[in-house]
Amino acid sequence: MSEQKSARYFFALWPDDKTAGRLYKAAVNAIKIADCKFIQASKLHITLIYLGAVDAKYLEQAQKIADQLHIKPFKLQISRLNQWRHAHLLWLGTENAPKELIQLVDHLKLKLKEIGYTSEKRIFIPHITVARRCHYDHTSTKIEPVEWQVKDFHLVKSTNTGQESVYESVASWPLLSR
Repeated sequence: MSEQKSARYFFALWPDDKTAGRLYKAAVNAIKIADCKFIQASKLHITLIYLGAVDAKYLEQAQKIADQLHIKPFKLQISRLNQWRHAHLLWLGTENAPKELIQLVDHLKLKLKEIGYTSEKRIFIPHITVARRCHYDHTSTKIEPVEWQVKDFHLVKSTNTGQESVYESVASWPLLSR
């Protein structure tokens, strides 16, 4: 199987290093139980659309779709720590998703559908997974807000080494004030 086939791809928001550090610190400060496996600050992101294992032609078409997007930059106010118990995940999220974020996801879904993408049935919940393997109940908690000025989005390649997932931004697009 080629590297292209074994890799998985997704569109994502990726914070700059300073914002990622603040997000990581907020998560560590809010999570009182240390038996979780924290996600490294350099890997924190919000998945917009998960494409999965796709071929080069599909990737090229997906990138052309991203080239055509015209969404304004926006701010995310990350202010809550939440849990998905079934998956044993803790994640950071917003009180309200900005309309530009919803437009970005909706536009990507709509255009990707034209090239065969099948979207997930569940509603999009913008979230940053900050810890895995958390085997205790955690109720939604307010955290010290972290402001994230979103200026671009990325196409990310994820490769599993057997030990961890390695992420690589293969393309990025600026959000434009038009």
